[in-house]
Amino acid sequence: MQKTSTKSVLTLVIAVTALFILSIPSYAQNLTLTGTWILTEQNQGLVLLATSHSDGTMTVAQPTMDTSESHGTWESTGIDEYATTDRAFIYDTQTGIASAIRKMRSKITLDPGGETLSGTVIIDYLALDGSPVQTLETTVVGQRLHVEPIE
Repeated sequence: MQKTSTKSVLTLVIAVTALFILSIPSYAQNLTLTGTWILTEQNQGLVLLATSHSDGTMTVAQPTMDTSESHGTWESTGIDEYATTDRAFIYDTQTGIASAIRKMRSKITLDPGGETLSGTVIIDYLALDGSPVQTLETTVVGQRLHVEPIE
């Protein structure tokens, strides 16, 4: 009887501990935007890969041939909230030469578990001299990328 009771108590302690850990907000778990994210832009459904480095820099790869990888920065603006800015070249599809710049600014919210994010993105298309051409707004959702071990 004692053995069963000890096992039940241990199981209960493990379950309560797991629930407690899962309920801790991401900022208390020291989770940040750092890492690689699979992002989906909501207007056109484009899938992007974004990596936020611990030094506050970031890179974003997009699935189009006419846009370079973008480079930028990110910073915390509050508990589970971040701001990002990045820039990429837009290429002329005939010549392959940069013809414009795409600047993206975003306000990102990390979910309390740190595994998903969502946010608003402002996209500014600029001439090479920096003068504005067009501005669009969209939303993005993302999932943190994890190692998938070979078994």
